[in-house]
Amino acid sequence: MSRLINVCAVVLLLAAGCSDASQPTRPPVVVTTSVSTTGCADASFKDPTGVYCVVVPQGYKPVAPAAAADGVASDRWTGPGGFTFAIDSWDAGRPGHTLNDVKASFEQTRAGQHLLESATLAGAGRYERLHNPETNHYSMRSVVQIGGKVVECQAEYDTPLNPNDACKTLRSQH
Repeated sequence: MSRLINVCAVVLLLAAGCSDASQPTRPPVVVTTSVSTTGCADASFKDPTGVYCVVVPQGYKPVAPAAAADGVASDRWTGPGGFTFAIDSWDAGRPGHTLNDVKASFEQTRAGQHLLESATLAGAGRYERLHNPETNHYSMRSVVQIGGKVVECQAEYDTPLNPNDACKTLRSQH
């Protein structure tokens, strides 16, 4: 009887270590951290209006000077494969676009994607890095409130960026 129990235990241990191709791949474990959002890194792009700074991924080039339309200021960069890295900012009291509104939209638009990393940024801000298994694209996004402005960072890409968490580097210039 003891031998039968030992054989069963070995079979169970071996089965636990084996993978079954019919089983769906589990998404990676989410890493959650807390990050400060003050002070610019030396290599940061500094917003000409003095609101924010951010480390732009290597290889990304500015599309054009900062643009503003409908109360939203935008900075855009393009990288390999035509992917974009973008920063938008607007007045914090803009209806439907408060810090909490944007954080809620992050949660609503996560369906079908794997959350790879998340961080709480200073001042109740939020950072997320995701993978879309359908397109095999990655994205990152963050939102912070800096003074009277809400500042949002977004990027989509298909190969790792340097830094791979550039939206987490979003900071106040003050």
